Amino acid sequence: MIELKQVSFSYDGSAFPVVHDLNLTVQKGELVVITGKSGCGKTTVTRIINGLATHFYRGALDGQIVIDGQNQHDIPFWKIGKRIGAVLQDPSSQFFADQAIDEIAFGCENYGMERHEMQRRISRAAEKTGSTALLDQRLYDLSSGQQQRLAIASIYAISPDIYVFDEPSANLDSEAVERLRLLLGALKKEGKTVLISEHRLFYLAEVADRIVCMKNGVFTKTFSSAELSRLNTDDLRWFGLRCAALPVLNTRAQCTHKEEAMVIEHLSFAYKKTPVIHDFSMQIGRGEVVALTGPNGAGKTSLARILSGLITEKSGRILVEHHSASRRLRRKLVFFVMQHADSQLFAESALEEIRLSAQAPEQAETLLESYGLSPFKDAHPSTLSGGQKQRLLLAAAESMKPSILILDEPTSGLDGENMRLLAARMREFAARGKTVLVITHDQEFIALACSRLIRLEHGRKIFDKQIM
Repeated sequence: MIELKQVSFSYDGSAFPVVHDLNLTVQKGELVVITGKSGCGKTTVTRIINGLATHFYRGALDGQIVIDGQNQHDIPFWKIGKRIGAVLQDPSSQFFADQAIDEIAFGCENYGMERHEMQRRISRAAEKTGSTALLDQRLYDLSSGQQQRLAIASIYAISPDIYVFDEPSANLDSEAVERLRLLLGALKKEGKTVLISEHRLFYLAEVADRIVCMKNGVFTKTFSSAELSRLNTDDLRWFGLRCAALPVLNTRAQCTHKEEAMVIEHLSFAYKKTPVIHDFSMQIGRGEVVALTGPNGAGKTSLARILSGLITEKSGRILVEHHSASRRLRRKLVFFVMQHADSQLFAESALEEIRLSAQAPEQAETLLESYGLSPFKDAHPSTLSGGQKQRLLLAAAESMKPSILILDEPTSGLDGENMRLLAARMREFAARGKTVLVITHDQEFIALACSRLIRLEHGRKIFDKQIM
């Protein structure tokens, strides 16, 4: 179904190929995972296969791409979308409609399906992805995880022969990841061909036929699921991979807090007339790295936006360092690293991005080096991979030396090596007496970095324990 023959690709303006001399064959009904360190070329491979590399991003392509026996060059671009369904890394970047139900219908309408057939497909796609309750909502009122589910549903409704996913689990809670795993298994049974670019491998172990590792733009190693599960810690570090199985989090009743850095008392918030946060209270101590978890749409990002002063609470009180903190004061003391890095990157180069906000600009190069970004110091942030952008934004946040740092899904684009690097940086940050609140579904990261776990459901705190 997919053949890459000696494929190389360079983006316009780039002196070197991002990927080169790629050879890959994917059979009908196979599920193949491409993994590797951030910036190795995984996303570019997905763009080459779904046609976006040449038709949207533009660049020089060498070699041959064959889709179901036909040279991709001979397939009109509009037909590629009917054969190959693409779910992008940032789901909001592929939306066309305002309402969720209209987004799922959009592709079906484009391909001229009858109304009753569209309705059948919309219902089935929503059911398969757990999105039925979201159909009447506005897309941009949804959480990133809910948007991810809608993006998958919109492709499933078209029912292409080939599915190409780029980091499909990045924004999903544990229940949605399990639903995605079941959907992938169902696609295989239907004879669909699936290619996934992914760092998180734990949910794919039972459904993947092959895991292909990339490094510096080339395929370097291929594993079966069984071979992947046998890799030890040193092997995983060598390849820069995540674990094939999630670690178990051992918790205990919360002990006495350290010196209080932030206190939240009876906080409530609503978007228009829709309640989001209900009577939420918690204390965070100096030197703590606290994981805030919970299902998509639970109110986690809204809470972070309130704590960082981006939006105003409906009721309740927030104290920072024992003083009542207004929105204006919170914006000075709390730095919020948002989920999508592009919205917070402004400079012309990675180095200038750090200098732009650093309290000590002369330390910018040292900070870039600590996040593994020295080779990209002169690169424009927009040319970096998703994981590299994420690390650059984290470095910029650290350069400001905030008292409290809030991160929203900071590992969504990170490989195993850089996820472990970030965990170490957060522990160091906390050791200097700073406070970190991390919104995350990443159990592997929680086990490495966090000292406490809080779970939010329907805007209410239901769990608050220390991690042993």
